[in-house]
Amino acid sequence: MIADVDELHDYPVPLTELIDAAETADSPIVEGLLLNRVSADGSMRPWSPEKGLDQTYPLGGNPGKIVAAHSSVRRGLASHRSLDEFPVNRPLVPVHHFKWRAEVLQALKRRGATYTTAAWRETGP
Repeated sequence: MIADVDELHDYPVPLTELIDAAETADSPIVEGLLLNRVSADGSMRPWSPEKGLDQTYPLGGNPGKIVAAHSSVRRGLASHRSLDEFPVNRPLVPVHHFKWRAEVLQALKRRGATYTTAAWRETGP
């Protein structure tokens, strides 16, 4: 399993079913859909259990994310993709990635600009 401390995986079916389906499809990965969750205005917001994380951080983007993989799989930066080609499982596993730090909106804009200018380069597996 692959999860960062700021990620909450929301498995739509038991993980064992997803792993069995991946193995049946001869795929060593279980793919997820990363939802970068931020507040409506991009600022840090206090939250309470009564309001909940979904209302406090309602917005999200959606790059891919590998949530489980065989140890032989070569993964790209932050496990967002495999460096090899594999079939993608259905259903995808929602991964709620909450941005807890201040100025996240500016950081996401910089990342977006980097992707659109093709300046982003992975230099290794």
